[in-house]
Amino acid sequence: MPVGDIYKVRFLCLSTSQTSMNVTHWSATAETGLGALPSLIAQTMSTTFNAAYKALMAAAAQFRGVGVQRIFPGQAGVEATDVSQIGIGTAGTPPMAPQVCGLISFLSPFAGKHNRGRLYVPFPSSTDGGTTDAPVATYLTRLDTLRGLFLQPLTVGSGGNTTTLALGIYNRVTHAITTVTGSKSNGFWKTQRRRAVGAKGDTIPF
Repeated sequence: MPVGDIYKVRFLCLSTSQTSMNVTHWSATAETGLGALPSLIAQTMSTTFNAAYKALMAAAAQFRGVGVQRIFPGQAGVEATDVSQIGIGTAGTPPMAPQVCGLISFLSPFAGKHNRGRLYVPFPSSTDGGTTDAPVATYLTRLDTLRGLFLQPLTVGSGGNTTTLALGIYNRVTHAITTVTGSKSNGFWKTQRRRAVGAKGDTIPF
């Protein structure tokens, strides 16, 4: 895994009728020895992020796992997946409508929509809905916890074989990746229409 390699990391969550896939991109910023295999990256990502995802989801939803694929440079590799941390949401019941999401925004030093990113956090509980259109304060605190995990460089491996990964904004046309330098948790609910009841094409990829 040479420094500069780019990885697509998918976080998969499920509800009773929908799937949610948060797609992120990470660049290898440092390496020792042979580096870490994608399978170990997937396992480490799952271990690192699962509790924060579960804390934001209703009990009718579950964190499924993580998929990791090296996508650039050269030929894309086979996706490695990990479902060792599968488990239900811990935010309570009942769930909100499936298209309702929390929102985290990721920023880079550059202007334009291609230099920003959004993460739609799925399947909140109605107990976090409050009495207005805004999430309750404790939900935003948990959303900040998840956001903080994405901002921290992640070192994977042990001994003499490690890889350090950093979250970035990936341009699919130029294959350039810009390291995320800022972020914010949105104080209002957002909608992801592809998660509405009756939406077609939902499958469980791993």
